[in-house]
Amino acid sequence: MIDRDSMRPGSGREALETAASLVEQLSPPDAVGVVSFPGRPVELTRDHNAAAAAIRAMTGTAPKMAWTHMISWEEALAFERRDKLTISRVVERECSKNNPECSADVSSQNRRGVDTVR
Repeated sequence: MIDRDSMRPGSGREALETAASLVEQLSPPDAVGVVSFPGRPVELTRDHNAAAAAIRAMTGTAPKMAWTHMISWEEALAFERRDKLTISRVVERECSKNNPECSADVSSQNRRGVDTVR
């Protein structure tokens, strides 16, 4: 699996090349599939060259906007449940008192992150 949304466009070439090389080193009876997010999967196959080529053709798709807040998956789910205690702790940790818009930024980033993961 390749999470292309975690790589900025133009980065990650070394990791993709390493993955493609590993696929090419599989023995002939080994089957491999390639799944990229976002993207179409390469179904389970023994055509290692085709799978490696699919990996090498991938690029990063991370949005140009950087994530500015550190929110764990558990915290993200707590936002969805409207867990006021967790939301309050995250906002307090991530926001300075001089930035009244930060709470909305944290919530917005959280929604985008959850949507991306799902």
